[in-house]
Amino acid sequence: MKVWKVEPHESFTKLNVSTSKKIRGTEPPEYDTDYSGFVSLVGKAHKKVEANGLSEGDRIFVVDCEVTTKYDAAKDVKYTNFTIWDWEPADNAPKLAEPKQESPKVVADNEEDDDDLPF
Repeated sequence: MKVWKVEPHESFTKLNVSTSKKIRGTEPPEYDTDYSGFVSLVGKAHKKVEANGLSEGDRIFVVDCEVTTKYDAAKDVKYTNFTIWDWEPADNAPKLAEPKQESPKVVADNEEDDDDLPF
């Protein structure tokens, strides 16, 4: 996918992207666009954007994605939603730094956790 616009939000990142295929036998190369629209990056994909950045013009390879559709009978319109859970840079770009995982809070057996106290 080629990234055309990046819109960061608190819990997700919205991208305007396109995908295309090269048309064989054309010189200079011509491309046929398969998809052009918006996708949402959530979870690990969103954290990778926060940790590494993503800019207009970058190309990404989708590792994990969910596609859903919803039909709005009142408007007689079918919506297709693309949610991306993981991605990598395309075109042999360097690997991304993985987002840091929050380590769980460790409490000794004889020690009370202040978060469990009612006051």
